[in-house]
Amino acid sequence: MITNLAEHTKEWDLPTQRVLKHFNDILEIPRPSSELVENGEEGIREHLRQFAAAHSLECREDEVKNIAIDIPASKDCEDKLRIVLQAHMDMVTMGGNDKRATQARIEDGWLKSDGKTTLGADNGIAIAMCMALAEDKELRHGPLTFLFTVSEEKGMIGAKKLDPKLIPEDAAILVNLDAEDGAHLICNGSAGSVDVTGNFNVSEKVAIPEGYEILEIDLGGLPGGHSGDEIHQRRGNSIRLLNNLLESISNRVGADFKLVEYMDFKLIEYTGGEQRNSLPVAARCVIAVPKSEVEAVKQIAEHFRNALKKGVTPDADLSVEHARDLKINVENVDVMDDPISAIADDVKDSVMKAIREVCDLEIEAEGGFKGGVLTSSSLGVIDLKEDVLRLQILARAAKSESLGKRAGELTAVLSNAGASVLTDNRSEGWLEMKGSRAVDLAVQAVKQVVPGKIPQVFAYHAGLESALIKERVGALSAVAIGPKMADVHSRNERVSLESIADINKVVRRMVELVCSELSHVITPSPKVLKCDDEPDIGLKIHKLYSELTGPVNGALKYGVLRFLQEWGFSITKTRFKQFMEEVLDETGKVYALASEGSLEEAMHSPSWQLPHSRGVPYSVLQTVVECNDGGAEKALNGLKELRITCDNFYRACTGEELA
Repeated sequence: MITNLAEHTKEWDLPTQRVLKHFNDILEIPRPSSELVENGEEGIREHLRQFAAAHSLECREDEVKNIAIDIPASKDCEDKLRIVLQAHMDMVTMGGNDKRATQARIEDGWLKSDGKTTLGADNGIAIAMCMALAEDKELRHGPLTFLFTVSEEKGMIGAKKLDPKLIPEDAAILVNLDAEDGAHLICNGSAGSVDVTGNFNVSEKVAIPEGYEILEIDLGGLPGGHSGDEIHQRRGNSIRLLNNLLESISNRVGADFKLVEYMDFKLIEYTGGEQRNSLPVAARCVIAVPKSEVEAVKQIAEHFRNALKKGVTPDADLSVEHARDLKINVENVDVMDDPISAIADDVKDSVMKAIREVCDLEIEAEGGFKGGVLTSSSLGVIDLKEDVLRLQILARAAKSESLGKRAGELTAVLSNAGASVLTDNRSEGWLEMKGSRAVDLAVQAVKQVVPGKIPQVFAYHAGLESALIKERVGALSAVAIGPKMADVHSRNERVSLESIADINKVVRRMVELVCSELSHVITPSPKVLKCDDEPDIGLKIHKLYSELTGPVNGALKYGVLRFLQEWGFSITKTRFKQFMEEVLDETGKVYALASEGSLEEAMHSPSWQLPHSRGVPYSVLQTVVECNDGGAEKALNGLKELRITCDNFYRACTGEELA
């Protein structure tokens, strides 16, 4: 619960108060990913079921327990476009809030956790926003659907297995509410990702030699954070730093005296990190060293810590600012009578080498906003269970081929070190075309309700479910927005209250715009659409346009919309014919490229850039992206179907054949 909510409530407008009230209720509900804790999301799911029942709203679930709640349109807005507002039910848990309520407080304009757990504003604020919107009887809006997915934080399982029937067929716009940068920063794309896990067999053990002392080394105090969105900020990686320290101990770097050039140590335990998609804040190992070297180890650790804090020995992954709270403790461990064994030296050396090489893989970036990160990988967890030492790595990339390349690099490093490697939970990226109706709608809303802020459109270096949902459902135009958050996936997680108010205004304005006098910007009506030389063609285009449904037809529908917008909904038969021939010609070119197996070339074909046809093969492009994972036949069939649809649509509108 928010301990001081009451004293701050009156600072905000009524819609924002409703959001905070609902989020306060959500904090009482533990909601770890069901992939991690059995039925972990059942509490929040039941909360949503009861909410829907209390407000007489239709609530549906699919086989993996995603939930959809339909909100009927306001009076006279029933024929407007349906907007899908989407959030995920689970959260990254730390410090025990996988089993108990999360405590939070308001401080200096931020809503924070108590510092012992994560906050869960990712994505609980979005759930609260949807619930508040459903209660607002004064807000005018078209038909809405709230989609709440499961296990986003554990590989986007809900989005991957989403039953398309959960989403009504008239859905046109998808608003993902999982962005974390503030109302005026509008996300039009996200990175793809893949989990790469290396498992080392450590069943071969060696005895601790006589005269050796057991030491426990704890390294912590790093800020942590999101391993995608914040990876360029040099926040440090505790597993990497502890590995560097062990190498310093081995080479006696920082010791005042050197009895020998190399210090022998035995590795007994090695753990670090809590979640694969978080920057690890702490790591721990247990080692054995000769008694004569115990003080040297403590001296080396102190030298290592001070050098990092002062920037004397810079670390590419850790800034001086983020090193200020770095802590390293070396303690003697009392040994019981039971004998202690260590990991074999050759395996220990291989594990340490693998960690170093995994962490040394460069972040590829082009600079600019949020670092312009294109490709990255983060070692999030190391754990030792029985005879297996496991490294969990999450790779991200804006482009499919870059993601595959990075996964290959990680696999090579781990395999060469002797680990068995598993790659899974691959998700492709998503990027809206220029002129996206969802992005346009968000930009317009920000301009109207967030004074003093200039909308900025960017792609996000983290995973969002939009790509997967579009792939499952079909031709949806998508955008991602959200309040400003910091240190997400850590115990320092916080969200700006002012930003919650702003993003709530933006979402409300977006649904209002669809019902306003500006709604023809989104979809034409007979009063707006004109064909100057043949009025009957204008009426037929409107009628047949409205009847286009399904993924491929939806792609053409979006293309026709962009064409009509281009000409201000005032066209001629000649212009219409030229547009349709352009679509047919360019789709044929992409088909030829895709059928030759030149998938990447097809994806970047000029077809996607033409002024009139941009966006036409939109959903088909998403299918072409799938080809990288073996969906070539599906892509070719979709392109073929699009060409047939173009012919039929033009013939039905004009009574003539295309060339």
